[in-house]
Amino acid sequence: MNHEIGALIALFKRALALKELPRTGAIMEGATRADADTIAAHSHAVSLLSYLTAKQLSMDFPAIDCERVVSMAVLHDLGECITGDLPTGLKRLLPEISDAVEERALDFLLSDIHGRDDLLTLIREYNACRTAESRIVKFADIVDAFVHLKTRLQREFPVFLEVSEEKLRHDSPASDGGVGVRLADWLRVIRSDWTTINPKPFPKRTAPKQLV
Repeated sequence: MNHEIGALIALFKRALALKELPRTGAIMEGATRADADTIAAHSHAVSLLSYLTAKQLSMDFPAIDCERVVSMAVLHDLGECITGDLPTGLKRLLPEISDAVEERALDFLLSDIHGRDDLLTLIREYNACRTAESRIVKFADIVDAFVHLKTRLQREFPVFLEVSEEKLRHDSPASDGGVGVRLADWLRVIRSDWTTINPKPFPKRTAPKQLV
């Protein structure tokens, strides 16, 4: 087999575990396994919201690199196909260890992939959460976690949301041109208006045209 496609398929087969591995946050707060999200489902939601958010913000912040945003979102939890979803408590108690474990896992996964160093740089940028692009992905990550917990546990975890909002605002606009402030404001809107913002309704069914 061609080495390049072999390396891609080997990584893809490893990543398929994300479709079954659960997110631990909801479980540790009282959800059942059935109510927990999978890492893959979460990553898809984050990728979609990250892209849409980047496109929306690009009207006012044209320097946003939408491709970088999507790449970062797709990769941000890839290492968890090896580590699983590390519990939030562990990350807070031992942040230097959890970050090192996640980076080591990604380094291993991407070792045969072209552009490995660039991809690892994206993950370090996401973890630092200082650029406009990384804050967009972090915003999407926060929103998806908020929505899942609210719909499955009917709880909002205000401390988590307040800390997350502060993280988005931190050093903005000095470090990101003001994107973090906008995202923090949007997070407040989502918290207050989630139940009143509904999907666009489908059009009413019309009678089929009569054939002449």
